[in-house]
Amino acid sequence: MSFEDIKTQYQRLQRHYKFAITDKNEVSFLDLAHCLRIWADMKKEVDLIIKEKKINIKFPNNVVTKNLKDALKGHKYYSIPLSSGGGSNEGIQITGMRYTFEALTPEEIMKRAKLGRPLSKNVDLTFSQWLGSEVIEFNENGNERLGISREMIIRRVANMLGASHPKGMEEPSEDGNRFDTHISFLHSMCTGGVPLTYCQLIEIADIIIKKFKIIFN
Repeated sequence: MSFEDIKTQYQRLQRHYKFAITDKNEVSFLDLAHCLRIWADMKKEVDLIIKEKKINIKFPNNVVTKNLKDALKGHKYYSIPLSSGGGSNEGIQITGMRYTFEALTPEEIMKRAKLGRPLSKNVDLTFSQWLGSEVIEFNENGNERLGISREMIIRRVANMLGASHPKGMEEPSEDGNRFDTHISFLHSMCTGGVPLTYCQLIEIADIIIKKFKIIFN
């Protein structure tokens, strides 16, 4: 895959990202998901381009503090950080959501409020490693914490929601399908009228566009 091929995909991503944040409709979100699926498929080639250009790109990754771990321990929850503002809508910046499957005491609510908004930190990761990093975490039974990577979100949204395959006709994947109930749950939740799955894709696309501007613009 040539540099020009990847540059074309970068320009394509720019275009569909713009449509997604402007139109905010199902068609533009699915087109964005398919574009990101291409980036997941060519991640090794992107790593090679960065290495050949000798450019140091630091990618923002979510910071899970000890206080946050302690606050969530023993609870059933979803934690959806959007620390770079991927959930922004109509002038309101959404920096993350935490959904708990139980009633919290006033003390617990206050404790979580004091944790503040989700944070990210620029770290030395390859593009492949960044895509493979967890961006959503959940705990179904209060005992076992699990995480979903950026790449898994991209692939499952592209596969199961109709972006890259006809909806309901995607090829089965044991690794992917075990996350599908969680992806479906997140897709049913919205912020500013936008499903959380698409908010995550918008954030991922926004970061890729900003970080690779130095190479492709």
